[in-house]
Amino acid sequence: MIKKCLKFLSLTFLAFLLFWWLVLSPVSFPNDKYFRTIISPDHKWKLVIVPVSLTTPLSFIQALQNKSYIVLFDEFDNYVGQSTPFCLMPIDDFNVLFPSKYYKDVGIQPEDCDYEIPTDDKKWWSEIIGFLHY
Repeated sequence: MIKKCLKFLSLTFLAFLLFWWLVLSPVSFPNDKYFRTIISPDHKWKLVIVPVSLTTPLSFIQALQNKSYIVLFDEFDNYVGQSTPFCLMPIDDFNVLFPSKYYKDVGIQPEDCDYEIPTDDKKWWSEIIGFLHY
C-alpha cells in the first residue's frame, strides 16, 4: 500500500515537473539583462517586457521570433502577475492600458494574444510562477 502511494506521488511530481518544464519554464526565468520597463503615468504600476528564456526546443524557436511576455509589478515592486504562457508575441509597437478607476486590469493593444493581466485575481500560472520565483 505504501509502495503504491509512493509511486503515485512520485509520478504526480514528475508529471508536474514535466508540465512546468514544457509550458512554464520559458516564462519563469526573467533575464534582467534584456528586459524593457514601462512605468504607469501615476507611478503605481511597473510593466516589464521580458524575452522568452531558452529552456525548451519550442522556446528556442520563440526566441528566434523575438517573442516576449509581460510581468506586472505594483508600486512597491511586488509581483502582481504576468501574461499567459500559452500565447507569446513580438512586442514592437503597442499601447499599454494601465489599471485605473474605470479599468482594473492591464491590457496591451494591439493584442494578438491574451495579454490582459488581472490586478485583483491572479491567473493560475501567475500563482505558480509567483510562488516559485517572486
